[in-house]
Amino acid sequence: MEKNGMKTLFVCFLVCFLVVAAPSLSACKSDKSDKTETGSLPEFTREDFAGIDGSTVVIPLVEGWAEKLLSIENGADVIHFNTTPNAIAHLTEGTKEIIFTTYPSDAEIAAAKAKGVEFEIVPVVNDAFVFLVSSENKVSGLTQEQIRQIYSGKITNWSAVGGEDFTVMAFQRQEGSGSQSGMLRFMEGTPLQQAPTEACLQEMGALVETVVRPDNGKASLGYSYYYYVNAMYIKEGIKLLAVDGIAPSHETIKKGTYPIVTPYYAIIRKDAPEGGFARKFLEFALSEQGQEIAEQAGYVGIQAD
Repeated sequence: MEKNGMKTLFVCFLVCFLVVAAPSLSACKSDKSDKTETGSLPEFTREDFAGIDGSTVVIPLVEGWAEKLLSIENGADVIHFNTTPNAIAHLTEGTKEIIFTTYPSDAEIAAAKAKGVEFEIVPVVNDAFVFLVSSENKVSGLTQEQIRQIYSGKITNWSAVGGEDFTVMAFQRQEGSGSQSGMLRFMEGTPLQQAPTEACLQEMGALVETVVRPDNGKASLGYSYYYYVNAMYIKEGIKLLAVDGIAPSHETIKKGTYPIVTPYYAIIRKDAPEGGFARKFLEFALSEQGQEIAEQAGYVGIQAD
């Protein structure tokens, strides 16, 4: 009887101990978990982000990184980009430490080398170079060769590629812009036809607006990047063309089946010091966390299957 009483008393004591101690143990575990997650992130300041520049199309990407790293709600408070050519010039001059852009042109690389600056160029996310027409245009796709023939002046009428009898109005961007550099790479050495001033647009949004303008209608053709026209500058009346039979989409970019997949790059100077801001930020951009944020923002991670 005495043994049974002692046993009951011990069980009651044990239950009371677990009830009282469980919240504290849980809190300790939670604190440890939180510290591990936060501690795995590199530490940066708002001032550090003043050393970043880039292309318009990667603004949401870097804003997402800023929000995570600085624990802020709006990355736009610290991210102020100056477009591709200006960002590359700033990196060359040393007023910026790391930039995120499309691939620099041969002329921009040569200009940097002339000043004793060499670039380290690393892909960080994938996107697609796309061609767009008005939704009034009955053409839904072109081959890469047809596009090159249009932009080199060999094909001048939509009827030659299955469309109606309209002269093709092939719009371009200004020299030095990210999308113009992308177009030159796409042409693979085939010279672009000289575009009249009014057909050479300064801004990415201006090209999109011009393609759908009523007076251009079924005749216009332009180019941009998938993320820009699908997530940043959504315009009713735009149609993205399939290329070689494959339509651009997040899935076809990720799988690599769309034929003109192109990365966005982190660019730093080759003489950037080890352990410095530029190299630490590049390491984060390529990390699992950095790539996860890129995917959440709608980009295709560079390490995606």
